[in-house]
Amino acid sequence: SQVTSHLRIGEIYLAQGRYELAEEEFQEAYRLDPQEEEALLGLGSVAAATGDEEEALERWREAARSRSHSTFETRA
Repeated sequence: SQVTSHLRIGEIYLAQGRYELAEEEFQEAYRLDPQEEEALLGLGSVAAATGDEEEALERWREAARSRSHSTFETRA
């Protein structure tokens, strides 16, 4: 899927230290699927790698909320 492609490309850019490009890929994945927890985790990782700890924590919290919400829906 398009979302998966953007996530994988974002991971590659992140590993290469190309943070701006990684962020663009994770943002696009998130735009295509706002419930995509992996996109939020990626955005948090980019923020952490660039020294924005507050943004990183917020993205990771958002991913955790997304996970607990989807887990709840699955159980309901």
